[in-house]
Amino acid sequence: MKSVLLLFFFSCLASDHLLAQRVKNLGSNVNSDYDEISPCLSPEGLFFVRSNHPENTFGENDSQDIWYSKGSDTTWAKAVHLPINNARYNSVLSILSDGSLLINGVFNKKGNFWSKRGMSICKKQGSTWGAPESIGLNALTHKSEGIFGGGDMSADGNKIVAAFSKRLNSKKSDLFLFTKSPNGKWNKMEKLKEINTEHSEENPSFSANGKTIYFSSDRGGNFDIYQSMLVKGHWSKPALVDLGDIDYTLWESSFRIDPDGEWGYFSSNHAGLGKSDIFRVRMPGKKDYIVVKGSFFNAQTKSLMKGENITLLADGNPPENAYVSPDSSGYRIQLPKNKGKTLVITAVLPHYKGIPRTIEIGYDDVNDFNLELQPPSYAIISGKILIKGTSNPVPVKDIRAILLNGSPVDSVTLDTATSSYSMKVPIGKKHKISVDANQYSSDVAEADLELVTNFVKKEVDLFAEKHHFLRVVGKLLDKVTNAPIPASKHPRVIVENNKSISAVYDSLSGKFQLTTEPGKYVVTGIADSYFPASEAGEGKTNTTVEKNIFLIPSVVGKPIQLNHILFVLGKAILLPTSNMELDNLLTFMEQNPQIKILIGGHTDSQGSYTLNKKLSKARAAAVRDFLMTKGISNNRLESEGYGPDKPVASNKTDMGRRLNRRVEITVLK
Repeated sequence: MKSVLLLFFFSCLASDHLLAQRVKNLGSNVNSDYDEISPCLSPEGLFFVRSNHPENTFGENDSQDIWYSKGSDTTWAKAVHLPINNARYNSVLSILSDGSLLINGVFNKKGNFWSKRGMSICKKQGSTWGAPESIGLNALTHKSEGIFGGGDMSADGNKIVAAFSKRLNSKKSDLFLFTKSPNGKWNKMEKLKEINTEHSEENPSFSANGKTIYFSSDRGGNFDIYQSMLVKGHWSKPALVDLGDIDYTLWESSFRIDPDGEWGYFSSNHAGLGKSDIFRVRMPGKKDYIVVKGSFFNAQTKSLMKGENITLLADGNPPENAYVSPDSSGYRIQLPKNKGKTLVITAVLPHYKGIPRTIEIGYDDVNDFNLELQPPSYAIISGKILIKGTSNPVPVKDIRAILLNGSPVDSVTLDTATSSYSMKVPIGKKHKISVDANQYSSDVAEADLELVTNFVKKEVDLFAEKHHFLRVVGKLLDKVTNAPIPASKHPRVIVENNKSISAVYDSLSGKFQLTTEPGKYVVTGIADSYFPASEAGEGKTNTTVEKNIFLIPSVVGKPIQLNHILFVLGKAILLPTSNMELDNLLTFMEQNPQIKILIGGHTDSQGSYTLNKKLSKARAAAVRDFLMTKGISNNRLESEGYGPDKPVASNKTDMGRRLNRRVEITVLK
């Protein structure tokens, strides 16, 4: 008998009722000349594994990739190869309720390279899936040493049944059970001794309620499907599952049951189109439940509510066996058969009112039992309350009210820590929103809710301007290139003596804007790897002044001239007018703790050469000492006096001599 085994395949769906009459091949849109194994049903189609196909990631040489056919029941679209195959042996383990995939293997951080055995989840992202993230089943990762494996996660996500061998390169597998603890971690595995034999037990799966395990075993000579039920805390003796008119002398594995319990899906090399094919078998016998299906609609627009995380209630309680698809806005519930009993089914979604529907349970399934939700008559508008031209909040103590169309809103929620607000606003119209704050004038923001038919949340920030203000605008530029300082250098403009006021900065244009108190001001531009620069000025109330700030990039070995460090004539005593430049130098050292600098003093050529050398050295040392008193380590500071030896201009003019009397810093490393 031919044996085709999926390495570490984990099954998807199962049922307590496995009796079959008729077997049907799924046809050429699913099956091919190659091996098709391990079917896994989703609400919209069928995931399965195709072995050694030329389109597989590793081609025809020992490869197993995930393929997908959209459809259901008897209609299946042409199967396509999925772009999520990053290993040699790939398979879908389960389809989670949110559409995410449980797959075999643990991958690197980028999700494009298989690293070890285990299980991972690929979260649904629109029409595709994100990079796989390990679920942390470490015992399986460390204990599994055999060639083959398989397993399944229970519908509630709290149990895993796995098949593997602890013996290196062994082809024989046993079944093990893992249980999730309340803290979300997987407990120590339990060997299922009541099920295991000296033969191989492979490809296990749970029933919908987790109380039956199905698996494939060669205990009868060929690989057939068996089941074991949990009775009073013990697993029953495994029994062969009846697959109707299938040829039991061949290979059967990976049995799955559809959510309605009517059809089973499995892999077999029974009279297929090629090698191993996927079949479905009709399940006989009476179900002890009915299936109710339907969709969710907006009661006002009568449109499907796709993308919403809707839940269900049956007589006020969450039903045990329910599935909701946000993508299709559909649902399915299994309800116990109880002829004549009525149930009230309601859709639940925050801010919406679910319209209850009563169903009388009979013997037949119910389709198109659609549920409606009444959208709220309001939207939620929220945002920050900021001082115009800044990213700073308006002080909460100054906020008197939020105005909607000119009137105070009573139901507004105000966050005193962040000066942000949130409120319910009627839909179906356009609104004007502003803030009433003491000593501030508010801009008016608009919120257009005229065409809104579903519940929405909108972010609308409010801006207010102090009645007495001075606005400073300009550009923050690289002095060498005259280009804006890039955002990667974390540029910012602050106000001296009030560093809480920071400018709004556009790194593309270099433009900044800030608001401060009228009168004298000093604004300073700061950026990583640049020497800070300040601009001082004076502005009247409610006016705008323009100041461009040019920053000199710090380059190892290239001097930076500090033009505003001045001394008492003929002495090494710093004048108070030097404070702004000294503060910038201190900021530069604090913002760049890795650098070491040389402070150089220079004089003009008038007077004694010896005295000029001595004076320049003393002045450089004075700057060094200032930095040391502010906490800068002397290990980062060197100072030297050059006297008149390094002029930058002619000493024959007053202007030239003034330029030569200077202090410079040079970044050493």
